[in-house]
Amino acid sequence: MTTQVRSRFLTSKIWVFLTSLSVLCLFFYSFVQVDLGLTLTRTSVITTIQRSFQYIGYFDRPLSTYLYVGILILLFLSYGLALWLAAKGKLERKLVWKVIIIMTIILALSYNAFSYDLFNYIFDARILTHYHLNPYEYKALDFPADKMLGFMHWTHRTYPYGPAWLILTVPLSFVGMGLFIPTLILFKLLMGGFFLVALFYLEKILNKVSPKDATLGLVFFAVFNKGLGLFGQGLEL
Repeated sequence: MTTQVRSRFLTSKIWVFLTSLSVLCLFFYSFVQVDLGLTLTRTSVITTIQRSFQYIGYFDRPLSTYLYVGILILLFLSYGLALWLAAKGKLERKLVWKVIIIMTIILALSYNAFSYDLFNYIFDARILTHYHLNPYEYKALDFPADKMLGFMHWTHRTYPYGPAWLILTVPLSFVGMGLFIPTLILFKLLMGGFFLVALFYLEKILNKVSPKDATLGLVFFAVFNKGLGLFGQGLEL
């Protein structure tokens, strides 16, 4: 192995380590933002862990701030390193795709911190699948006994989008069988899947218009958006 190849291998490994560390930290930090009205599981041990995470997010704000800023610094360092390596031609396409896919899976299982929109999307489909009513005519507030209202925002609005999103999400609501956690994960995996499809076609376009910049363009768009997009929504991408 030549010195140049060894250097390229080492810097790539440093990027993978830094990215993996930042994404795992982001994954765990997301659970400090679990809404106080939401219980993810009835298992006592996990509930105890959840409460300890929530305590940091809601009652130890200085620590939460330090953690969040630290994770952002890690994310931007890994992003900057990825851009530099890609610009120098030191990142292999296969490695970039592996990292992106792993990030997608990990962050799809995270909590949608700092965003409540996903709960609204789930409830819009739930109005159809559980209550058998029209979400264009009914809103979450029309079902005051539903436990989801305990941690939802924007409960006063009816469904504001076109029917295409309902067509995509209603089957997930059926598959989730009314169970919150499976449905949440299915919604996030749907968004993550569409993100990967968008990246696939973005790369194909770049290979047509500027092949030498294809990997750089992929990194430029994917790594940053994946870190902040799936984290926020699971995560809205």
